[in-house]
Amino acid sequence: MMRYDLHLHTNISRCASMRMTPETILKIAKRKGLDGIAPLDHNTIKGSLRVAKSNKDKDFEVITANEVKTQYGDVIIYYINEDPPSNDLFELLDFAKEIDAVVSIAHPFRFMPHLHFNYPIRKIANKIHAVECLNSRTLPFENKKAVRIADELNLAKTAGSDAHFPFEIGRGYAVFYDDFRTAVKKRKISVGGNSLAYLPGNFLTFIKRRLQIQI
Repeated sequence: MMRYDLHLHTNISRCASMRMTPETILKIAKRKGLDGIAPLDHNTIKGSLRVAKSNKDKDFEVITANEVKTQYGDVIIYYINEDPPSNDLFELLDFAKEIDAVVSIAHPFRFMPHLHFNYPIRKIANKIHAVECLNSRTLPFENKKAVRIADELNLAKTAGSDAHFPFEIGRGYAVFYDDFRTAVKKRKISVGGNSLAYLPGNFLTFIKRRLQIQI
């Protein structure tokens, strides 16, 4: 059985702590018993590539990923080694298909308008692979909505902490057998963790942005 945190940020993200270095991320992820992670940042794979390069453990997988801000909301592209040529949702999905990437819609029902996914998922269900069904920075009832739409559309489920600070790493995770690609294809992924302690991380991010300070 494998346990992966499939959504955590590095210090490349302006909204994340400067302490989210590759070394810190890898150390904490392994200490928490994870078998792999997908570090990502908004619209860049620079941080993800740095973590992958720093990982020397052949038994621990680092999936390079990007959380792309499209005109309709955030989309996570897994197994990507270059920044996509466009942030347009439909061009992004075409690009993901070309490079054989795995696509998941991030926190689709988060109540904050700029983080909500504002396009009907059923209309692109044949172009994506998964929906993020547990995000530790998202309220439980919002995550449950994501589970329902994934089940309704027969899509795989992904999960992650959405960590912006070291203490958040591993709070949300996906559980599967085989490798991640195979699990997605078979839709044999369960989600774990909790989103009941989402307030501290969100509060610190709010303070960081408002005061423009390094934390």
